[in-house]
Amino acid sequence: PTVPRSAQAQALEAALRTALESRHDYLMQKKMLEREGVQLVYAKNQALPRIDLVASYGQNGLAYAAGTAFGAEVMRDYATWSLGLQLQVPLGGNLQGRADVAAANLRRENALIAIKALEVQITNDIDTGVHMRNSAMERWIHWQEVAVREQLQLDVERKKFNAGRSEIREILMREEKTINSRLMVIEQQLAHARAQVILESAQGILLQRW
Repeated sequence: PTVPRSAQAQALEAALRTALESRHDYLMQKKMLEREGVQLVYAKNQALPRIDLVASYGQNGLAYAAGTAFGAEVMRDYATWSLGLQLQVPLGGNLQGRADVAAANLRRENALIAIKALEVQITNDIDTGVHMRNSAMERWIHWQEVAVREQLQLDVERKKFNAGRSEIREILMREEKTINSRLMVIEQQLAHARAQVILESAQGILLQRW
């Protein structure tokens, strides 16, 4: 029987989810996209005006003699400190900062395009693998049914021959059809196994599976 469409959709969705969780090329591309996103944020931050909080603290020694000026007791009484803001604004509209942001944004767009293209490729590979496997399964089941029918007809023909109501030629023809149908069952079984390997390869779980 044909696999229901809802079951096919569920199998396709499950296989695609496994591929997106297991394929190393896709996981690597995701990491690259995340890295380019971080680089873009960093470039935008670097392009902003810079404001720093500047603070300093020190101790001075004031005394009549140099020998006593560096003493801890004297320096403790003359502490000095300063606190302020330091603003840095690039001249000329910060062309370098804007260029860095544009370059980082372009790299991120390229990474996004690459991961979308890879998703399409993976989806196509999974769709092909699932349909190949389902088609092979349908043919396998069909030839199994044919083989059963041919065997039953061969058994009937042999009974007729034993009763004197058939010829050896008919038995030989039935045996040939029975053997051919069994060979087709084996061929479709192999086709199903090949399709399963192709699907597992597209999912990125072939080594893990075997």
